[in-house]
Amino acid sequence: MISRSSQHAGGGLRICRIFTVWYWLVLAVARCCKRATRLSCIKAFAHSKPAIRLLMGLCFGIALSLVIAPFIEDHCARFLTPSARSVSYFPDDDGDYEPEIKPIPTVKDDGGKQPPIVRPRYLFTELGIKEKLFISVFTDAHSVETLGVAVNRTSNHLVQKLTFFMNGGQSSVLPQGLPVVTFSNNQSHMVPFHTIKYISDHYLNAYDWFYFQSDSTYMRADRLMDFVQHVSVAQNLLIGKPVETENEKVFTCDLEAGILLSQPVMAVVVNNLDWCIRNSMPGKSDARNLRTCLTRAAEDLNISCIDQVNELSYVYHTSQSLNLTSSMSESQLLDLSKAVAIGSFKNEPDFYRLHRLLSEYEMKLVRTQLDALVEEITKIAPLTPEGNKSLVWPIGITPPTKPLNRFDLIQWDYFTDTHIYFDDDFTNIRELKGVDKQDIQDIKSTALDRLNAKYEDRFPRMRLINGYRRFDAARGMEYILDLALFDRKSKNEIFKRVNLLRPLGDVEIVPMPYVTENARVNLLLPVRPGEKDDVLSFFDSYAQTCLKSGDNTYLFVVFIFESVNQEREDIYAVIKSTIAVYENRHRSGTRITWTSVQSAGADGTKLSYVVLDALAKKLSPESLVVRCTVGMELSIEFLNRARMNTIKGWQVFFPIGFWSYKPNLIYDQHPYPTKIEISSKSGRYDTRQYVHASFYVEDYLYAKRQLAGAGGVLGTVDLYDLFVQYHSLHVFRAVEPELRLQFHIHNCTGLVGRAQSDCQHSRAHSLAARSQLGMLIFEYQQKLDQMQLKVMQQQRGENVGQMKPEMLRKK
Repeated sequence: MISRSSQHAGGGLRICRIFTVWYWLVLAVARCCKRATRLSCIKAFAHSKPAIRLLMGLCFGIALSLVIAPFIEDHCARFLTPSARSVSYFPDDDGDYEPEIKPIPTVKDDGGKQPPIVRPRYLFTELGIKEKLFISVFTDAHSVETLGVAVNRTSNHLVQKLTFFMNGGQSSVLPQGLPVVTFSNNQSHMVPFHTIKYISDHYLNAYDWFYFQSDSTYMRADRLMDFVQHVSVAQNLLIGKPVETENEKVFTCDLEAGILLSQPVMAVVVNNLDWCIRNSMPGKSDARNLRTCLTRAAEDLNISCIDQVNELSYVYHTSQSLNLTSSMSESQLLDLSKAVAIGSFKNEPDFYRLHRLLSEYEMKLVRTQLDALVEEITKIAPLTPEGNKSLVWPIGITPPTKPLNRFDLIQWDYFTDTHIYFDDDFTNIRELKGVDKQDIQDIKSTALDRLNAKYEDRFPRMRLINGYRRFDAARGMEYILDLALFDRKSKNEIFKRVNLLRPLGDVEIVPMPYVTENARVNLLLPVRPGEKDDVLSFFDSYAQTCLKSGDNTYLFVVFIFESVNQEREDIYAVIKSTIAVYENRHRSGTRITWTSVQSAGADGTKLSYVVLDALAKKLSPESLVVRCTVGMELSIEFLNRARMNTIKGWQVFFPIGFWSYKPNLIYDQHPYPTKIEISSKSGRYDTRQYVHASFYVEDYLYAKRQLAGAGGVLGTVDLYDLFVQYHSLHVFRAVEPELRLQFHIHNCTGLVGRAQSDCQHSRAHSLAARSQLGMLIFEYQQKLDQMQLKVMQQQRGENVGQMKPEMLRKK
């Protein structure tokens, strides 16, 4: 900010400098006149009247400035502040201006080296961008299962963060899926202060706005989000329903109407938390104690509770003034739709009834707006360059993609009630099941409902003759149905073709917990007797990728003994000595260790759980595990993606790796390449392999407990099905280009269910591509034909040699 005195000082300096410019201008004119001859000057000005006028005005101005300048210069210093008097606004006339460069001070650590600059991973973290709104709801043991659940169901999916706070000593059973924070203190009047302390410890610098309400308040979450989007968080704002206090100049907010605080105000409330606790009243309600605390913060900031900001009104209603019936007038519903909060509900049926009335009214308004838009588009269409051809059904939806060539054509998939045909490049027909079957049934039901709505319920039933569908990334899933409809009026079967579209909605970013690439990765490598010769190449890859770079990893090698004799003979002795060499060579925190297990007749799925249990006993529940196989090429990129895609209690990662074909079938010459190159001729992404996985030990143990509680047997499902069926977290599957695996023949012994069929499919397609196998068969057939020709020629030569000379003579 520039003070008023400095502005006056700048004005006085400008006047003084103007007179200085006049002085130098007079000197310049005088020097020019000296150099020119007197006669030329007289002639030039004598024949130019404008020049004479200019000269007279110039002389008058110079004389006037010389007379007034001494009086003004005496007053120049009066307008300057003490700090401005010592500042030179213009460089010296004698030399060039040299800017002063002030280097940024550096802080060195104890070793004398400049510490590296660590930047955040995400841009919004570095820029200080926060989430928009954090909502706190006060509840108790008597209302958490009724009104608390109602608030959560009607608002949680529309806001960024909603959390309930209550006294933990009141109830031990909480509704499932309800985000509740309980406090061990049995004093109910302390719940608001514990809530403020909890927010200050976890979310104070993560959100721009903070909202408080009780569970008896119906919050219009969409209206509240729209409200905070249009208000600047830089202001000190306390928004809600104003309530008078003892201080006539300060108004506080009522909790029943909801209280909205900007982040600066919330920071002041946190600073006054000790005062709030000392001045709290045990016999008063949460609303009264919170109101006292907010009043203190408002007095410190010299603000009051307001209900209008930037022409935006915070509208509040009470449920007592409402008649929650379906016969409410349009004006009442319009007035209610403008409200941000509606408070003082006593039971959840009224809560849900109000939510339904407002939702139906909002849907009616949306339909009216859509009809108006369709009518407007229809009127404008003839004025466009394409005319009415620009109208594409349905109006307002993105038109279909126009292919540039035959390769851009989107294929239609043909389906019936039971099967779908040619849905990909590798299958001709497959049975409809799962989500595909649900999709077709939903589309058929929707088509029948729309036809009955148009033709006054004339069609009680129908049957599908032909069905087609395709996915257009620009508009959504399109359907064409040929239907045979039974007409109730004519008692005959009529045929109709209907087009349906399931349009794409707005793209939304799925909120995910924050993860970093600093977590330690525990690599699990099971080794069977048949793989002991190939495990050394995995150690070399691990040493090059992790040990030399110092990556935060830990390799656990599990040796599997299939018999007591193998364990007695120690068939893995050479590998164990190699591990010891690596441990002695690299002592930077990255380690390799080993353990051994007895298969005890277990194989396939059961053996994989034996290995996992042996590792889980050695690790903490917070450990991240990546299951590996022999023949796998490690890379830092793959390990980092495993860290980012695996979130404890939220998501597990099953990457789709690139498996190499059998080298002697795809390469003609030795030596074969040591590195795997990703191409259609060298290998394939095997989508039916689930052996590689990334998960946390805690999630694995929880899924096992759920399986045991459901009466299931651990060996009947593989690890992938265990997470899908017995855990609520996300199971993330994605192609991983950095996960490359050497060829080996898949062992399907001991696998059950889907795992066995997937293994057999992978084994059948792992040798080479179909074109390569066809060429090999063709070449082999050619060799067989050549061998048969040689044999025939040899037999013919032997027969000719055995013939007598007279038999070879011509007749």
